[in-house]
Amino acid sequence: MDKEIDTIKNMKENGAFKKYIEYIVFPYYKNLVPGTKINLEFPITILVGKNGSGKSSTLHALYGAPYWKSCADFWFSTEVDPIEETGGEGKNRFFYGYREDKQSEIKEVMKTRMRRGSKTKEEDPDYWETSKPIKKDGMTAQTRNDPVKKEVVYLDFRAEVSAFDKIFHFAKGDISGKKDLLRKRSKYLNRLFNGEAMRFPGAPDEKVGVVKELNDEMKKKISSILGKEYVSIKVAEHSLFKNPGTSIYVKTKLSSRYSEANAGSGEVAVIQLVKKIEEAQEYSLILLDEPEVSIHPGAQEKLK
Repeated sequence: MDKEIDTIKNMKENGAFKKYIEYIVFPYYKNLVPGTKINLEFPITILVGKNGSGKSSTLHALYGAPYWKSCADFWFSTEVDPIEETGGEGKNRFFYGYREDKQSEIKEVMKTRMRRGSKTKEEDPDYWETSKPIKKDGMTAQTRNDPVKKEVVYLDFRAEVSAFDKIFHFAKGDISGKKDLLRKRSKYLNRLFNGEAMRFPGAPDEKVGVVKELNDEMKKKISSILGKEYVSIKVAEHSLFKNPGTSIYVKTKLSSRYSEANAGSGEVAVIQLVKKIEEAQEYSLILLDEPEVSIHPGAQEKLK
């Protein structure tokens, strides 16, 4: 592990990570202590703390930092949980500093929660936008800068539920009705995994689902994390079970083929994690929320 850490550290020092967020500061944001600053000196940062300490809130802010992204995708006002901004600190806001590359100066960007509403734009009480620098918040920028332009991959392991689990464990209805739906529609999923035409009534195949077989490099990483030797891993994104969902179809060296119906929830989550990270664009910001959920301690260690 020390060798890998040194390699990543040297990559950072040599400017291998472009569009890099160096730090993020929270003058007034949710329940975080005003003025909280997180320095992201190392490209891999782990947030630790007790429940309710603000780990997910911090990830939501980082998710909303880049261009065209907003933490309002996760945090928005309702009558039950209103966002009140009547205190002396003013509006909820955070700012961060990033470099385009090793040679560039740090650009600071302030993002503030606004209420958007006009004749030309749809009203949005949870609209976040860049604002001018605020010196009293500790900003050094003199002008308003554009947000960093980079893709974000956000994985909340509590929400990584397979298509089978969505219908069988979380959908309304009795067990017999759910089993009947799964039996009737599994034939279409089987065709999808086998590369055959699904012929699902009322919709073209490309609208119903797509499947991808993971390459050897992905299989190797998943095998290492989960302690199984995978021969084949297929991942399907589909709406065969009414709601959009993900199904897997795998074969290990010691077993016949099986789907997510007979796989552990941690197995599905790790496969999704590796797939999405490997498919991410270069210099993407990757955020993992509760990655240890449903994964046994040995796999948690290898996941690092």
